[in-house]
Amino acid sequence: MIEYEKDYFETKLDNGNTLAIEDFLDGAIDIFEIPFEYRTEEMYERLRGYFSSVKGTEDDFVEVNRALFERQMLNDIVKCAQSKEDLDPKYPSPDLKKRGEAIKQVYEKHMEGRCCRC
Repeated sequence: MIEYEKDYFETKLDNGNTLAIEDFLDGAIDIFEIPFEYRTEEMYERLRGYFSSVKGTEDDFVEVNRALFERQMLNDIVKCAQSKEDLDPKYPSPDLKKRGEAIKQVYEKHMEGRCCRC
């Protein structure tokens, strides 16, 4: 994993995204390169909005990243549920129980109306 500065994950641009979110959307980084501490419900909600806007695309890049996004959300929901301690308050959304519940809500909203990919 590439090491980044804290500002890369926290400082918001004019559009509300961080540089990390922009780089993910541009394909410069993968979602798993964003450290768990910064994969908050707000980040997932912004990305959900992006994927909702490109619904029905046949672009392989978008579909692969959508699948990675969905898998990472599920992994983070589990990680939050299994964590015995919250994050250091210096990180955004340090209460992992609340974070996990919020990410679960984003996931459920994201999956609404999507058919099974059997």
